Amino acid sequence: MTPSRSAFKLQQMDDVACLRMVKGAATPMTLSDFGTALAQMIAKVERARIVVDLSEVDFMPTAMLGHLIAANTKLRGKGGRIRLVGVNQHITGVFEVTRMKDHFDFHPSVEAAAASFKETGAVKPA
Repeated sequence: MTPSRSAFKLQQMDDVACLRMVKGAATPMTLSDFGTALAQMIAKVERARIVVDLSEVDFMPTAMLGHLIAANTKLRGKGGRIRLVGVNQHITGVFEVTRMKDHFDFHPSVEAAAASFKETGAVKPA
């Protein structure tokens, strides 16, 4: 599941997986690996709880947004949800313009995002 060039790092915290994009890694060559990693994480776990850390991402290509939407949709079908961390003003704008902001949960830190699964369960009401 780990792509070449270490485009992202995976950290397991109890029952929460954190996928952190490395600075400069949101490129067309690495984003297919990102989508594959998300899909594999979702397939492995019955009720996946995933935090995606975008703290080092300056610009979000549309392919990355597409992978996040697809993964979040699959997770919701399995009772899971993606939490996003470290979203800058540009990335927030992408979520607002595409009207996807309400489909994701945004948190200030990985720890806060992981804790939110315990506080509210995996899925917030639609």
